[in-house]
Amino acid sequence: MLFRSKANRLRSTVEWTRDVWAVSLTGTYGNPYETTTTTASAYNPTGLGFDGPAIRGALTFDTQISYRIPYAQKSTGWRNWLAGTKWTLGALNLLDKSPAIINNPGSGFYDASFDPRLRFVYLSARKTL
Repeated sequence: MLFRSKANRLRSTVEWTRDVWAVSLTGTYGNPYETTTTTASAYNPTGLGFDGPAIRGALTFDTQISYRIPYAQKSTGWRNWLAGTKWTLGALNLLDKSPAIINNPGSGFYDASFDPRLRFVYLSARKTL
């Protein structure tokens, strides 16, 4: 089924946590849909035909793994400084899927309904007192 404007999205996350570890996987799906640049149809009678019958749907995955350094009773020095720190390694668009491009007369742009970045890997640290 095609839609007239913005893509409908479905997002689901699975998370596993045990003691100081946490792992998650998020899947995001966007339906195909029609815009003013897709082929004319009953839903889109003024379509220009630049992008074919519809902007394609997309399924992307994000993941992360976290480790929390627990507080210790008698930690000193650098161990005391690191206590209570949560380290997270993650990846957005894990499978490096390219977003759809919507053409306007004379130029092309990424579909604003989806994140235009390709795979993005990050590392973060957060300290709680």
